[in-house]
Amino acid sequence: EKSVLAGQNIEVIADPATGKLDAYAVYIVSDSRPIPSRKSTPSPRLP
Repeated sequence: EKSVLAGQNIEVIADPATGKLDAYAVYIVSDSRPIPSRKSTPSPRLP
């Protein structure tokens, strides 16, 4: 189980094949039921 900071957990996954970074944000509501993750647009590779 991932830790939650300030009620929001940001997970960054790097794709070794493309070098792109995909960020997933998981929002936790007050009743502890997670809202389905929304995938952001892929970011360019960081320097």
